[in-house]
Amino acid sequence: MITSITILLNINQLMLYIILQVTFFINILQVCLILFLLLLLHLLSIYLFIVMH
Repeated sequence: MITSITILLNINQLMLYIILQVTFFINILQVCLILFLLLLLHLLSIYLFIVMH
């Protein structure tokens, strides 16, 4: 009985850990995507600036 409870607790901890890791990874991906888009916008503005002049 006690062993099954500890196994359940361990599984819960593992699930929490995995969920935290995944959300952390998704946050990093979002930040990278935003930075990438900002860089693209910046390059596009420079390109337009050169083309207009």
